[in-house]
Amino acid sequence: MFATYIDVVEAMLAQQSNTLYVGPVLNDLRDTAHLKRQMSRVRPLPVSTQHAATMFYFNMQSWKHQPYIQEHYPTAAIDRLEEDLLDLTKQSGGSIEIEWGMRQMAFVRV
Repeated sequence: MFATYIDVVEAMLAQQSNTLYVGPVLNDLRDTAHLKRQMSRVRPLPVSTQHAATMFYFNMQSWKHQPYIQEHYPTAAIDRLEEDLLDLTKQSGGSIEIEWGMRQMAFVRV
């Protein structure tokens, strides 16, 4: 279910000339005359299934009615994904089953 969500969001963002995984793009930025990279690293971010589902569910509320989504995905499939995510938000426990990578970057003015 999370893979389906990610696939939909990636496609929607690509259609808008955006990318979901912006970390590698930012990492490829070169120093400029005014900015110098001090640090760029990927840190682990442990996430419970419940928290991931909650974030995805709330994000979905902002994009599920966009024309791109309505034109490229069956309403029933989007509704089912939303219901499945909502079900996961109600899970108890909160055990950490997911690990995301979060890029941290720091620049200094020169």
